[in-house]
Amino acid sequence: LEEDGFQLEDGLWCKQGHFSRTKKAVNFLALYEEPLWVPWNYSPLELDVVQYFLDDTSKKKTSKLRVLDIGSGYGKNALFLEERGYEMHGIDVSPIAVEASKQIVQRPQHFHTAAAENIPYEANFFDAILDIGCIHCSEKSSLSNIISEIQRVLKPEGKLYSRIFTPRPKAWIEQFAFKMYEIGLTIEEIERLMEGKLSLEILESTPDSTYLIATKAAILTMQN
Repeated sequence: LEEDGFQLEDGLWCKQGHFSRTKKAVNFLALYEEPLWVPWNYSPLELDVVQYFLDDTSKKKTSKLRVLDIGSGYGKNALFLEERGYEMHGIDVSPIAVEASKQIVQRPQHFHTAAAENIPYEANFFDAILDIGCIHCSEKSSLSNIISEIQRVLKPEGKLYSRIFTPRPKAWIEQFAFKMYEIGLTIEEIERLMEGKLSLEILESTPDSTYLIATKAAILTMQN
C-alpha cells in the first residue's frame, strides 16, 4: 500500500488523488499469493447476483438444492448460502483460495481446486450454478468449453445464475488486480455463447454488467 502511495491515517489507509497500481499479479493464480491483491474477497457479499438467485430458488418447495459456486474464492458467498439451507459446493483454480474457504464453510469436503473448463463432478449433478465473476475473468478461447461443462453438470431444467461484466476499456483493465488484455462480454456475445446449450433469459442489463439466468433443457420423453 505504501508503494502505491497510501498513508496510514487514524488506522485507515488513505490516498489523495488518482489511484494507480504499481504492482499487480502476473496472472490469476499468482493473485492469491498476496491476499491484499484480491479486493473482491474482502468486499461485501455480491447481493446483486445472490438476490436474483434467492428470489428465484426460494419459490421452489422441493428438497435442499445442490448448488455449485464456480470461482468460489474464499467461500464468503458459499457460506452465506449454506447458512440459508443450500447444499453448497465450490471450485476455484487457486489452491490457496480453496484452502482458505475450507476454514469457514460448513462442508469443506465439497470444495475443490479445479477450473470451470473441467468441473470434477458427474453429469446432471447440480440444481443450480452460481457465477459471480468467473466467466467474465476467463479467457475467451475457453468460454465455449466452460458453458459446455456447466450444461453437463446441471440437472435437466437446472439453472446458471450469472453476472457478466460488459467489455471494459483499456484504462480500467490497467487498474485490474492481475494482468489481462480484455474482460467482459456484450449481450450478443453472451447469446452466441449460450446458443444450443442453455436457454438464456436476460434479467437486467446495465452499463457495467449483464445479469442472466440460463436454463438447461428438460429431458424429452419419447412418445409412442
